[in-house]
Amino acid sequence: MTPATYRRDLDRIVRGLLLTLLPILRVFVRAGLADPDTRRRRIDRFAPIITAQMRASRVLVASLTRRFLEGQAQAQVGVSKPYIPALSGYSEQAVRTVLDRIADDYVVSEKPRSVVIENAGSTFVRHAEEAGRQIIVDAVEPEPEVVDNTVAEQARENVDVETPPILEAVPEPEPEPREEARDSSRPVAWARVLTGAEDCAFCVMLASRGAVYKSKATAERTEDNPFQKYHDNCDCVAVPVYTSKAWPGKDEAENLYKFWLQATDGFKQRDAINALRRELYRKKQAGEQLFPGRVPRREVA
Repeated sequence: MTPATYRRDLDRIVRGLLLTLLPILRVFVRAGLADPDTRRRRIDRFAPIITAQMRASRVLVASLTRRFLEGQAQAQVGVSKPYIPALSGYSEQAVRTVLDRIADDYVVSEKPRSVVIENAGSTFVRHAEEAGRQIIVDAVEPEPEVVDNTVAEQARENVDVETPPILEAVPEPEPEPREEARDSSRPVAWARVLTGAEDCAFCVMLASRGAVYKSKATAERTEDNPFQKYHDNCDCVAVPVYTSKAWPGKDEAENLYKFWLQATDGFKQRDAINALRRELYRKKQAGEQLFPGRVPRREVA
């Protein structure tokens, strides 16, 4: 299974999820939410229903991701039975947190009802897709030393992650991961790969770094890495890297890094990401590709 096929099938799952959730959210977001008792009753009523739908969708995403891992392991290193991590849990409290937040958006921030519902749907889609991203991160071979997973577990509970902050500085891509004396059934790293529909500046910047993570431990050190975070409506996919010699997205990552250098020449830190945004906007307005010969992995809506 290629990243394009994975993204296509993932889209089908989340479209089905939205067909179920949006009518529920329309009933939830209506007059009366300003009253605390009414809000609590609605959350009590709808949270279990949405949680059940979310868990079912995450199971589908997990199944698809497992097939993706199997296909990539076979294609990259000829391994037919790769290591497949278990699906992480999803709590009802995560749903309650989202419902409480969108109630505030509607009542306190006075956002239009349609915008509130759309934003809520996007958040739940991100939560569903995170099931697949976490499986790929968990599949990466761990470092030999003992690692404190406290930060990772706390991050996993905090499923309602906001758009990550802009990096103060963007280092060069990490050296290709070493592959000596490792378990070939597990990826040596993973990379963020664009699919072509959104291609926001933040994702372009991160995808340009290629196979960033060389172990599950480094991938989960969230206090110093924004690379694990995905924003709402993000259409990137996490791709397992079983060999540094050839993996889907390797050539594009190299081209993206060249583009990053060209677009940000003369700029540093926050000015660099803003320069990248301007260049992406210019290209979009001119109908240009990110770089010549690029083939998007997702149909642009």
